[in-house]
Amino acid sequence: MLWFDFDKSGFMACNPDFVQYIIDQCSGAGEIIDQHILRAMLYETLMLLSRAEFSDKTRAAFLEDEMSPSRYADKFKSLVADNYKLEHRTEYYADRLFITPNYLNRIIRRTLGKSAKEYIMDVVFEEACRRLRFTDTSVEEVSETLGFETSTYFIRSFGKRYGVTPLQYRKSNKE
Repeated sequence: MLWFDFDKSGFMACNPDFVQYIIDQCSGAGEIIDQHILRAMLYETLMLLSRAEFSDKTRAAFLEDEMSPSRYADKFKSLVADNYKLEHRTEYYADRLFITPNYLNRIIRRTLGKSAKEYIMDVVFEEACRRLRFTDTSVEEVSETLGFETSTYFIRSFGKRYGVTPLQYRKSNKE
């Protein structure tokens, strides 16, 4: 039984009968073979895949599918826009993108000129300013809505960022 072959477009294709055979063996259906033989078949399959030579056309198609740094940055910005009220941690966003926090920071710093954490907090505090300017919501409610554990921490962070308390900001910028 041939395990792999190349289809018309040059992609390596696995024989569907072989795939079904392995599935049957793993699920216990059909004739049971020794698990060592099954493991050897799996290793051989992986070895063949690692040795496969791809045509230039196939390689180009594969590389197009990989996420470029700008696509990661776009997806990150979208995730932040959807989740900034609940999540301020870089790790959360890196996990959703299936990359490490360090790699996310490198990508964001390269594309946006700031760290992922700085970008997240910029979005959070822009929303805080908007709420302080255009609503009568209390500072405590604003801090709670934006995912800060305590209003004290929010007030301290706001002060470090803008040099004034949220109430002072509201009074000077109320529209």
